[in-house]
Amino acid sequence: IIEDNSELKAKFQNLPKREFITITNDGLELNGYIIKPQGFSSSTKYPVIMTLYNGPSSQSVLNRWSIDWENYFATQGYIIVCVDGRGTGGRGTDFKGVVYKRLGYYETIDQIAAAKYIASLPYVDENKIGIYGWSYGGYETLMAISHENAPYNAAVAIAPVSDWRFYDTAYTERFMRTPQENEDGYVIDYIYTNNVLEGLKYNNEEYYFVRDITGSIEKIIDKNKTVMVVYSYTSYGEVTKNINTSLTGTQREIAQILLNN
Repeated sequence: IIEDNSELKAKFQNLPKREFITITNDGLELNGYIIKPQGFSSSTKYPVIMTLYNGPSSQSVLNRWSIDWENYFATQGYIIVCVDGRGTGGRGTDFKGVVYKRLGYYETIDQIAAAKYIASLPYVDENKIGIYGWSYGGYETLMAISHENAPYNAAVAIAPVSDWRFYDTAYTERFMRTPQENEDGYVIDYIYTNNVLEGLKYNNEEYYFVRDITGSIEKIIDKNKTVMVVYSYTSYGEVTKNINTSLTGTQREIAQILLNN
């Protein structure tokens, strides 16, 4: 043995360790880990910090040694949870490729499902669940916290993408193609934070006006965030409304009704 690192091992021997878990969503098993705080007691309810990256082909849930902020948070009484949702690597082509042209959609569904599972655990305070991430993790943090079913009480998004139309094209177009080739993907998967306003109803189904940061209506969407009608503005403030060109059949008929609303 050249070096057994005994001094380093002794220094970190009491550091909270990862426990690997699996969470089922949409019939798929998602890999994750949980770090329980020092002095953990199953009779105590702890606050949770969920950490993520979840970018295409990435992996955060790995069986290897590391030390980072998550370990420090655990020494301060927090449970740390990380789950690799759909789109991440190491799980085969289908699992990784499902997010192609729809970045942020399936990842958000999986992260919310993971948070709801964690909230159901007897030692978790369901009213104290936070989420944070950096870069793609920041983007996914915003996507998750702005979802109507978000179970989070706090979120920190560091250096996030907020709209794929304005991000690095070399990265974006690898997964999303161009806006001209994938209009729905670009419109649906940008951050919806606080911009879903008054709703419409047709045949007991709800539809929503979505506004940009200036308050101008950008589109009408259905409950699944499918774009029905797109608004366009000229530099003189003139507005035109157009049906989403990809709609067919009944959806197109409904869009026409909403267009004239």
